[in-house]
Amino acid sequence: MEDEYFLADDLKRLLVQERAQVLGPVPTLAQGLCTIEAESQIDCAVLDIGLGGDNVFAICSALAERDIPFLFATGFGRPHIPSEFENILRLEKPIEPTGLIAALRALV
Repeated sequence: MEDEYFLADDLKRLLVQERAQVLGPVPTLAQGLCTIEAESQIDCAVLDIGLGGDNVFAICSALAERDIPFLFATGFGRPHIPSEFENILRLEKPIEPTGLIAALRALV
C-alpha cells in the first residue's frame, strides 16, 4: 500500500522484476480493505503508514487476522506505530531495493 503514485509504481516494477505477482498499487485504506477481502492468496504486504490523511493500522489488523505477514515501508518513526505492531519490520524511506527484497524473502 502506497499513496504516492510514483513510489508505488517504482515498487511494483522492482517486485515484478523479482518475479513477484503484485496486487497493487493500492493507494487508499478502503481499497486496501477491499483487496484483502477479495483476494484469497496474499503472501505478504508492503505498507506505508500514512495514506493521504489515513493510517494503515486497520489494514495491519486485517492482515494479522489472516496470518498474512507484512512490513512497513515508511517515513514514519516508531513513535507513530501502535504497540501491537511495534515488532513489525520498518524500512525507512527512501527504500533501498536490495534491503526490501531481502526483507520480503525473509517474510515468506
